[in-house]
Amino acid sequence: MRYFLLFIFFISSLNSLFSLEFNDQKLKKSLWKKIEKGQNYSKSEVKTQKETQSLDFLSLGLHPKSCQIALVKISRYEYYEQFLDFVKKSTYDDSSKRLYLELEHSLLPFSMNLNFVIDRVSKPGVYPFHFDGGFLKGLKGTIRASQYQDRCFLVAKANWQGPDTSIPDTAFELFTEAMGQLTLRNLFRISKTMTF
Repeated sequence: MRYFLLFIFFISSLNSLFSLEFNDQKLKKSLWKKIEKGQNYSKSEVKTQKETQSLDFLSLGLHPKSCQIALVKISRYEYYEQFLDFVKKSTYDDSSKRLYLELEHSLLPFSMNLNFVIDRVSKPGVYPFHFDGGFLKGLKGTIRASQYQDRCFLVAKANWQGPDTSIPDTAFELFTEAMGQLTLRNLFRISKTMTF
């Protein structure tokens, strides 16, 4: 849950709303026009039934620069503690592809430590990720980067189903959407240049 927050890129199957094959023009035209103008989009759906809770998350945006420029910094996860004020610690092990993040923000219901597997999003393509332990164990998703004209289109989707977290559905939706927006905005801002 927190992870995807960080990634703008972190995210879920809301295919009933629209397909993410933007090259096929299946994205709602009204939403696509907003995205072309620089607005980012994040949406969460959380449902609790009996003692089971589920999350579907989607976040997308069109970076003002090409993927070649944007992904230089976005793929440097170990620097997220410098790029994003709510990331207190970030490490990445290239051999195991394991990312560790300590998150703290007033929007989060509690401080979160995330430890999961993901490749570096360093060029256009589809990058799966999964949480193999801890909070939201079993969460799976993808981050997709694709070139659109001279800009980089980023889509993060994630879904999860597990034991009820005790976080009310509406609160869960609101803070994941807000963190998705915050993450995209900040990552897009810091990645407009390739220099550190």
